[in-house]
Amino acid sequence: MKNKELLKILLYRINLLNFFSKLRYRTYHLLKEGYKPKQFWDGWSDNYSRQKPQRRIDESHHWLLKKMEDLRPNTVLEIGCGFGRNLKFLMENLSYQPKLVGFDISESMIGKAKQGVSDNVLLGCGDITSLPFRDRSYDLVYTHATLMHVPEEHIRTAIRELHRVTKRYLVLIEETYWSKGNLRKGTFKPNEYTFIYDYEMLVAQSGLVIEEMREEEGDWNLIYLLCSKEESGKT
Repeated sequence: MKNKELLKILLYRINLLNFFSKLRYRTYHLLKEGYKPKQFWDGWSDNYSRQKPQRRIDESHHWLLKKMEDLRPNTVLEIGCGFGRNLKFLMENLSYQPKLVGFDISESMIGKAKQGVSDNVLLGCGDITSLPFRDRSYDLVYTHATLMHVPEEHIRTAIRELHRVTKRYLVLIEETYWSKGNLRKGTFKPNEYTFIYDYEMLVAQSGLVIEEMREEEGDWNLIYLLCSKEESGKT
């Protein structure tokens, strides 16, 4: 285990990781009354969208692009699109033109997304636990660092909603923080707005089939999951 990883674990165990996170990302005032997702993301949108790590294109985006090129969905929905980084990347790099739709809990984030994507990309605002879409509305639904910000009491409802609105495929790209997994049984919670889940278990419980799974180690480890409503062979 790397020294940086050991330091993060130590800070977590002595309850300082959350404190330093609040100072670094200027979220202290937004969390005084606890984590309320809509208010939090509306309030943090300006600072968040200016952060270099949030504007960076990395391996996860190229993996998502490859899956979409392989699967060729005609309709694509991103839940938790934020200020539109992922949609803009897909719009500019896909070799074909599917219908792209972005959805986020924050009106402020959606306002920023409208400035960065073309008018062909549809954008909407609402809660992941009650999506305003019909069953099986989109060929492919994906999240990118979104479920990790859904509170524990809502995570299963959120995944059920993703399952409901996808016609065929669900792609999840989420942070898992450290390669050793959760530091205790249950949900690992490094701060008030981040929750680290056992996504493989949650997906299996929802009835989806995992077609492909991979993990990537880095400053914050990631898990990539390609899921389907019925097994179509490994990709």
